[in-house]
Amino acid sequence: MKCTYKNLVNDINRGDLVPVYFFYGREELLKEEAVQSLIQKAVPPDLRDFNLDILYGDETDWVQIIDRISALPMMAERRVVVVRDVNNLEATDKRKILQHLSTPFDHTCLILTAPDVDASRGFYKNLASLACHVNFYPLNDKLLFDWVQRRIQRYGKSIVPEAVQILCDSIGESLIALDNEIQKLAIYVEEKPTIEARDVAAVVGKLRSQTVFKLCDAVGRGDLPEAMTLLSQLQEAGAPRSHIVWAIRQHFVKLARVGQISRKGKSAHQIAVGLHIPKKHVNDIIQQSANLDEDDLEKAFAQIYETELKLKTGSQEPRMAMTLLVYHLCRPMGDWEDV
Repeated sequence: MKCTYKNLVNDINRGDLVPVYFFYGREELLKEEAVQSLIQKAVPPDLRDFNLDILYGDETDWVQIIDRISALPMMAERRVVVVRDVNNLEATDKRKILQHLSTPFDHTCLILTAPDVDASRGFYKNLASLACHVNFYPLNDKLLFDWVQRRIQRYGKSIVPEAVQILCDSIGESLIALDNEIQKLAIYVEEKPTIEARDVAAVVGKLRSQTVFKLCDAVGRGDLPEAMTLLSQLQEAGAPRSHIVWAIRQHFVKLARVGQISRKGKSAHQIAVGLHIPKKHVNDIIQQSANLDEDDLEKAFAQIYETELKLKTGSQEPRMAMTLLVYHLCRPMGDWEDV
């Protein structure tokens, strides 16, 4: 049974638990928080020594897993068994587990986790058919923006939109990395209730955050010399390339959305408010968007995706991959066929 993250949270809060969960995907923080929420809901803290087992795919086998999930709970309504990184199980263990999960144990809550696997094929497809399965994918820019604001509220603070944008552009889409910086920000501002752009610049690093902004802007304007200079500065400063690519991708997502809204006749003010764009930048963004049609955007996103694959698989030297990305994005899109 496929489940959304939102529905999963609601079910856990209501206590509507099922025998088997399968959590996978790239977003590790939300995945881990879901695991911890299930543990907290299923087993009281004082009974977890007897009713909670945490296993790892590269250290266990199907016999041990089935032994743990078949054991009766001790002085509790149910047991919880967590198997992390089921992708590391041997093929035989995977087959045996599927056989036993066809008739799950109602007194046990089994939680299996994996990284970014293809749940539409093989073992993972069969596992997903037997479990409440949730794909923890990276949040898009709107959801990421909202998540940062909610996370900061946990510390009794608020944050201005420009500061959220700087934080996300500087750190990227990793919620673990963002959460670390949010904790630092909450400490840095002390009693001040609102986190501002200058606070983020001071904590995250003013040079890097400003340079990422300038790089995205230069790429959007098609200013190749400026973009190459800024890219070199970022790489020399040790900025994670995945974060740079993410920031560029988010910039083009923003350009696409601005183009859609502009064609509906919305004003610059309406665009700034609706997309959380600082007013001092909105006219530049509108101009950049006007220079791109749908075909241009499709080519840009294809180039960004190709670069992400190169960085992930190591199929091309990282600096060269980044250089080619910026080179392609800054050139007139119609000239790409000549490359």
